[in-house]
Amino acid sequence: SCEPNAILITFGDNDTFPLWYIQEVEGVGTDKRVMNTSLLGIDWYIDQMQCKQYESEPVRFTTPRINYLYGTNEAIRIYDRLSRPVTAKEAIELFNDPNVKISVNGEKECFLASRRIRVPVNKENVIKNGIVAPCDYDKIVDTLYLNISEGKSTLTKPELMILDMLSNYQWDRPVYILSQGGDINIGIKDYLQFDGFMYKLVPIKSRLSLT
Repeated sequence: SCEPNAILITFGDNDTFPLWYIQEVEGVGTDKRVMNTSLLGIDWYIDQMQCKQYESEPVRFTTPRINYLYGTNEAIRIYDRLSRPVTAKEAIELFNDPNVKISVNGEKECFLASRRIRVPVNKENVIKNGIVAPCDYDKIVDTLYLNISEGKSTLTKPELMILDMLSNYQWDRPVYILSQGGDINIGIKDYLQFDGFMYKLVPIKSRLSLT
């Protein structure tokens, strides 16, 4: 169901192994990038995502390797220090700024500075790359607003890396999530559109309840 050069986010072994098989053995869909969130907290897998694989272009992250090494930032505390929504780019830049830390039990830690994250929409690229059907062009929003629940006190490393990916996202390749459930809880479910056998990230506020 994926369009060319897509990123497909999966969650577990049963989601992922059949896709790896058809790519590696059958040579099917080798322009698609399978991104398994069960592995996205592991440094070597994050490294792999940033390399070309088959015909799939690299996924761009800006978090330096020292901040995602094994044992580092496994749980990122959320401290809503800002009185406004910030772009995903700003949030990731603050997270990675060595001069912006919180003190926890005498240790300096990186943190997420806002629960309200903005992801700007490049409408020209959305239309050019077929992210949205022509009949829905009038529904395209200027910005995605991701609201992280007040009851959520930390981000996982996979959630951080998805935010990092969105901080660089130019709407130049489609992003799909295999299941509306899974372990990514950063507010993107409001912008998922059921498409074939999966959900597509679109710059349209969903009318469906995906909780």
